[in-house]
Amino acid sequence: MSTLTKNLKVLSHRLTPKYLLTRLAGFLAARDLGKTTTFFINVFINKYKIDMSEANQENPASYHTFNDFFTRTLKPGMRPIDENEASIVMPVDGTMAEFGETKFDRLIVMHVRLDEDKAYFYEMDAKGYKDWKVNGQMSLREQQSQKRRPRLVLLPIIREQELTPFAVYDFKKGMT
Repeated sequence: MSTLTKNLKVLSHRLTPKYLLTRLAGFLAARDLGKTTTFFINVFINKYKIDMSEANQENPASYHTFNDFFTRTLKPGMRPIDENEASIVMPVDGTMAEFGETKFDRLIVMHVRLDEDKAYFYEMDAKGYKDWKVNGQMSLREQQSQKRRPRLVLLPIIREQELTPFAVYDFKKGMT
């Protein structure tokens, strides 16, 4: 990519009215646009391979707005919450999008302890992150090759490396 192309990309990004676009997207996501909404929900489902059999309402036309679709309820027992204290559970429909080589050698990790109302922040060595085990079984590299959604348990890595937090956030008192 030429320097001119890079500079044009940076310039276009800087000139984009992000606040206005965010407000417009929020406005549209809350509107019932009938068949137009259903069309775009179907596009989203197909592009991101959303498994609608997990949803209470499997028919995309039953969602009047994008907000309704994004906050859909799931059938009971579809995604049980892992009760293991060493697990990190993310309440989202998501997939790790990038597995490329990191250009950084450090990661910042947050471990939330709801029983203590605190979040602990750790700095970790990022080298070899693709070989970290997911649920103690498969590495991120193996998950990538199978095109699976990785679920990485970081607490054992934090303990194994004997890390101490560089910051603690108390949800009741603020940063300590």
